[in-house]
Amino acid sequence: MSNIPMREVQKLINSCTSRDDLMILNKMLKHRFNILTQIEATAFMVGDVVAFKTKGGTFCEGVVQKVNRKTVSVKCGNIMWKVSPALLRVVKVNARAA
Repeated sequence: MSNIPMREVQKLINSCTSRDDLMILNKMLKHRFNILTQIEATAFMVGDVVAFKTKGGTFCEGVVQKVNRKTVSVKCGNIMWKVSPALLRVVKVNARAA
């Protein structure tokens, strides 16, 4: 985590006295989460071989087809998946891009 201990963060949250304060805090957290997702997506390039665990619990290995702002399109066999970059791991980097 950062320099701020989680106890201090908890105190700040508990000090919010209205729903409006909590809604603003929620929007700030969502915004930060979206930025981190976009940063994570930059780690992938078209042609990379990646792997991830599906909702069904099976592992899927496929090739990156497109990198979007919040998701990465991965083709596993005949199926196209839109996956959060946080769930992906690189198996093999695209040789042309390396």
